Amino acid sequence: MPSVSTIFQTSIRILRSLPCRPLPPGFKILPDDEDDDDGDGLTPSNGLLAIDTDKEEPDQVSTEEEEEEEDYMPTDPITLCNEFDRTNAINDLRRQLERAGFTDIEVVPISLRTAKAVVERLSKEAREKRRLGHELVVFQLCDGTELDGYPGLSVVRLLEKHGIPFTGADSGFYRISNSKPVLKRVLQAANVNTSTFQEFLTAPKDTLELEPLIAAIGFPMIVKPSISYASLNITMASVVHSREQLLEQIKVSLDRAVQDNKDAGSALAALSLSPASAAAPGVTTISDATLTPNTGASPDHPSMPPSPGSVLSTDLATDDDFSLSSSTTTAAAAHHHQQQHHQHHLHYRQQPQLQPEPQRQSKEEEVPSVFVEKFLAGREFTALLVGDEDWGVRVYPVAERAFDPKLGRYERLLAFDQYWDGYDLQGGQGNEDFCRYEYARETWQPALQQIAKNAYLALHGNGYGRVDIRTTEMDVCDPVVLEVNANCGLSFEKDSSSMANILLMAQIDPPGFVHDLIEHALHRQMHRVK
Repeated sequence: MPSVSTIFQTSIRILRSLPCRPLPPGFKILPDDEDDDDGDGLTPSNGLLAIDTDKEEPDQVSTEEEEEEEDYMPTDPITLCNEFDRTNAINDLRRQLERAGFTDIEVVPISLRTAKAVVERLSKEAREKRRLGHELVVFQLCDGTELDGYPGLSVVRLLEKHGIPFTGADSGFYRISNSKPVLKRVLQAANVNTSTFQEFLTAPKDTLELEPLIAAIGFPMIVKPSISYASLNITMASVVHSREQLLEQIKVSLDRAVQDNKDAGSALAALSLSPASAAAPGVTTISDATLTPNTGASPDHPSMPPSPGSVLSTDLATDDDFSLSSSTTTAAAAHHHQQQHHQHHLHYRQQPQLQPEPQRQSKEEEVPSVFVEKFLAGREFTALLVGDEDWGVRVYPVAERAFDPKLGRYERLLAFDQYWDGYDLQGGQGNEDFCRYEYARETWQPALQQIAKNAYLALHGNGYGRVDIRTTEMDVCDPVVLEVNANCGLSFEKDSSSMANILLMAQIDPPGFVHDLIEHALHRQMHRVK
């Protein structure tokens, strides 16, 4: 464990991601020397975007139109999700680090285009610090899918390759949690309760192809993009109640996913980017592995063949970016599951038989897909976790996302338009009544915290992350894991992120929290080089 003196002699570098994708009309990235008060390369208003007042308009506009344009802020969902309150969050993080006793703190802009050069520069600085007996830790805040034009996994791999301590998920946890179908297969293999689902790479031709899925899962269902964040591409229409709605929503969601990939593809191709595949010494390598699947079927969830262009995923198949080297991992997860079932008298449904995954052309390729699962109409919870199996996993008190009671039974979900209603890049804080964060029932806390920890460990969770959970009914404690989010939003002001609300609810002092993140980063790196 790093000593106290080592930690407080640590220099902190905060990575601030910039996009390579086109920005909305009328906006630009300001140079470092333009309207930059503190020299961090960020604009004071929103951290990246500013109205391009030098932009020449081909036609004159009326006074009324000019007024409307002055108030214009981008409504592009990806820009909003990535840029909302980013500078405030980074400045707040800097304040908490200063409160924790750190003095050498810098914000480092990084993009997919500059990632290699930036990390090489940080590596050189880290070596110089170590020569003087000091450390350098990077706050790795790049959480893009990279298809959205924002850096993510490639930065993590570069940091690992250069042996730089950093906060957040390692490359294995980062990637496995990026795809919802992949992470759900891992959860099922570890006997962590998550719903049966079917993944679609192509849309069914007609409703007849959906009959096996309907028989196995039943309505209502929800259609989700396989790779998404911040409720992107989730709408109220995502919840479906009929065969016709299901077929239509699969088609609409797939079309949207394919279009998103096309929009991002040209920007990435222009950069000639390729995945950083070289693993650093001590980093868990990715190899083919097959976990022993559950083979039993239950009356509620019978085995069923996949539809053409789809796969019913109910246990883990192999994932080329996730390797569990020992069967003891599965056994341990199953043991945790049995203990949880015994202690809290929770009903865990037996999972149906495994079916093969969709065939992708390459291991690195992210083929656009959507998946369908049962819509759970009960309560929704989110749990924050820090650490790993070696350092120890801390599970903070679980928060309930308490939806407006005026909402209907099938409207209580984080759909994009409702979730982001009222938020903008000028600091609008949205509709507080839509969803509030409350302390989950005390009697439910043990079960919720245990399943969150099981899910986190099943994915080899490390750094920090969030586990989203639902129940089937409002008054039944039968938690089902929806997903695990590595590198969830890191901020501390009320309503700025789920993490912020959980820490406030649990009365956790932010300086102590960031100190833990740094301690874990140093411990993880020391463990890797041994």
